[in-house]
Amino acid sequence: MGKSSKDKRDAYYRLAKEQNWRARSAFKLIQIDEQFDLFSYQDPEKCTRVVDLCAAPGSWSQVLSRVLIKSESFGRRAWVEKMEVLVEEVKAEQEAEARVRHSQEASADDLANELEKTSIKATEVADASNSLQCVKQEPILQPRPNVKIVALDLQPMAPLAGITQLQADITNPTTIPRVLDALNPDHISPPPLVDLVISDGAPDVTGLHDLDIHIQSQLLYSALTLA
Repeated sequence: MGKSSKDKRDAYYRLAKEQNWRARSAFKLIQIDEQFDLFSYQDPEKCTRVVDLCAAPGSWSQVLSRVLIKSESFGRRAWVEKMEVLVEEVKAEQEAEARVRHSQEASADDLANELEKTSIKATEVADASNSLQCVKQEPILQPRPNVKIVALDLQPMAPLAGITQLQADITNPTTIPRVLDALNPDHISPPPLVDLVISDGAPDVTGLHDLDIHIQSQLLYSALTLA
């Protein structure tokens, strides 16, 4: 049998605990966003209304809350920011190499002047680095406007900032009107469209292979129907 998701030897289990995620499945959604820009980092207005099906224990809703509402850096945004830092580091190295070549060709007086400029530049870089560290310690978050997130599951779930939670069965037709009301509490006409529907649901395993496949397919069909 495979290892339990609670196995403390699992790297993602430990990482989820360290980063205060409710479950290691949070990294699954983060990696999907990193590769496919699920949350529309380049055009944030395209992803502001989201429904999370089979949400308990809430790790995917937690990602939605921290990315869309709190504007924290995960997924595609974190990847883009990392690439920007790498590009700046490469540029800085190239500029440093160019200054070294120039200083080697310069006269003694020019070299002295260049060293003085380099010292001043180093001081400016150090000041800028300290400023960046201060910014990183106290980031200025800019949440996306008009974000509406609805999470539903049969099981109760601990509250999350900015998340509307429904304890409901996605296989029940009466759930759809409840979701629509939660997304459009002011009953705006025509109702705004949903930008994204996500689901990481799986039924309890019975051990009977054919029955488990049937239940899983029914759950997927219900999720597609609701979406």
